[in-house]
Amino acid sequence: MNNKFNKDMELSKKSFPYVDTIYINVFPNIKSIKRYIKEDEAILDKMYHIDTVIKALFDNQITLQEKVLRNEFIDSNTLTMEYMQKQYAKEEGEFFKLSSQYYFSGYWNKNEDGIEKWIIINIPQFFYSLYKEKEAEYIKLYEEYKPKVNKEEWVIDTIIANIDNNCRKTGSSNASFFWIDYNDIPKNCILASHNIF
Repeated sequence: MNNKFNKDMELSKKSFPYVDTIYINVFPNIKSIKRYIKEDEAILDKMYHIDTVIKALFDNQITLQEKVLRNEFIDSNTLTMEYMQKQYAKEEGEFFKLSSQYYFSGYWNKNEDGIEKWIIINIPQFFYSLYKEKEAEYIKLYEEYKPKVNKEEWVIDTIIANIDNNCRKTGSSNASFFWIDYNDIPKNCILASHNIF
């Protein structure tokens, strides 16, 4: 496992210049791009799942989470987030802790010398869309069955239960993952993309 982790980390670091080129084309007038990968700096990643901070035109900061997957998975065409770090212990993962403004998700090309397809999504807008997608349906159910609990809490809990039921476990991992096809991400949540449609 340690060997696989180290290979994944090296591949991740290899992606930085390619991802930086994408950022430079998407965000105007970038002053700096900083990644928090050293152990003593990793608090942003560990606590808030922020990998990268871009210093922009007016010294404002843009925060991102990044994930570039191997080309062998390119046909999956999905954004994935760790939902439960330890699913049976209900230890929440990235999905619940994510505090970045944007999420960069992409796939390497076959030669691993460029990013073949990628998407940058607006995280607050995306999470809001997950709620709005089911809100009317669950309010209607609430009105029909009238459970003896607060309506807003019931709707949110039901939406989370629906997401939870659709998460996947991968391989031998104890984690479960939320996933969504790039093509199912609402257009108003996409800041920029390449080759996904």
